[in-house]
Amino acid sequence: MVKEQYPQTDQYNILVFGSFLTGRYTEQSDIDIGVFSLIPGLSFRIYSFTKDYFDKLGINSDVIRMRLLESQFINVSIVTGQKYAVTDYCPRELIDYIKRMIVQYGENPQEMAVRLMRQEVIA
Repeated sequence: MVKEQYPQTDQYNILVFGSFLTGRYTEQSDIDIGVFSLIPGLSFRIYSFTKDYFDKLGINSDVIRMRLLESQFINVSIVTGQKYAVTDYCPRELIDYIKRMIVQYGENPQEMAVRLMRQEVIA
């Protein structure tokens, strides 16, 4: 569906991750999707297209535009936890970013964030 609408597959990737691809998926679950491109306009168009597509089908989805921001540690989980990628697009900028994020937050950034919040509450 996306490749037909956006055939320039050397400029973006869509990563499917989360419970949809595991045995933990239930009828109440959503499909987790990360959209990545270094071309801002393209990233937004694919994000909108994907979100609208699943909305029209009546399928719950959580579509995330991945940006190379230091505050967006969710990207680590998307990249390392994904089981399916729509294209092979993986520019050096994304690889370097993920390496920096893993050094800063570890392999499981959500777990690190929860640990830090707990320490803050206790202190």
